[in-house]
Amino acid sequence: MRLQPFVRLLSVAGALLAGQHDVAASCSSWSTRFQQEIDGVCVCNATNCDSISTEYLSLSSSHVGLFQTSKAGDRLAYSALLIDKSSDDAADLIIDSKTTYQKIIGFGGAITDAAAINVYLMESNVQQLIIDAYFSDTGLQYSLGRIPIASTDFSEYVSSYNPSVDDFEMANFSIDVDKEPLSNKLSLIQRALNETSAGGRNLTLFASSWAPPVWMTTSNTTLNCEMKGYPGGEYWEALAQYYSKFIDAYEAEGVAIWGLTTQNEPTKQELATKFWQSLRTQI
Repeated sequence: MRLQPFVRLLSVAGALLAGQHDVAASCSSWSTRFQQEIDGVCVCNATNCDSISTEYLSLSSSHVGLFQTSKAGDRLAYSALLIDKSSDDAADLIIDSKTTYQKIIGFGGAITDAAAINVYLMESNVQQLIIDAYFSDTGLQYSLGRIPIASTDFSEYVSSYNPSVDDFEMANFSIDVDKEPLSNKLSLIQRALNETSAGGRNLTLFASSWAPPVWMTTSNTTLNCEMKGYPGGEYWEALAQYYSKFIDAYEAEGVAIWGLTTQNEPTKQELATKFWQSLRTQI
């Protein structure tokens, strides 16, 4: 049984997706802030906020990294455990580490309007603590990010980068909505990039669209919608221009887009009612 490479990979992945080591027992309690008795819950503030242990980066092949949170006070406390090499008759797994297929691009998350809105509700020094927790050398070291193209179900309202009806040439295209106080999405992305590059690392960004501008849809809505026309027709070509303009506009702001997904959740589920922006494609 050759499990060590695989188990170690899981431990590192778990560490990247988990997080922060234990802090002093005295912290800003949830009960104090919200007048509710919830034992073991702390509120991050400018003077006391968790930071991640990076000890998992030096794990030997004979150990796995463990992060533990408990009601007793563990705050994602880190420890290294020895891999149990005893045999288990119930399982027979063989991992050939010399045979590889797809390469993992990275680990990370989506940078949505909702994420940016909540970060920017914090004081400036707390904002930086949050960014550090995800992107810095002492944080999770996120290396991958997903950017929504225009609004999603994680936005305050429905918007697009070009609401001008039948503007097939995209003359009125603008990403200004991503710079507004009700979003600040672009600003958060730029700060994440700066934090990552400061550590000598890369943040790979890809983008996904939930829905096109409403005037491109058959039902004049972006909820569970379909595109007008046919692939290669004027509306589909306008959508291609829309995506191209988005990439160019973000690159002009110092944000390079590595790739695009075909669509966020493009397949309509039978009997499923969707109340958020969702373009359905059947190609």
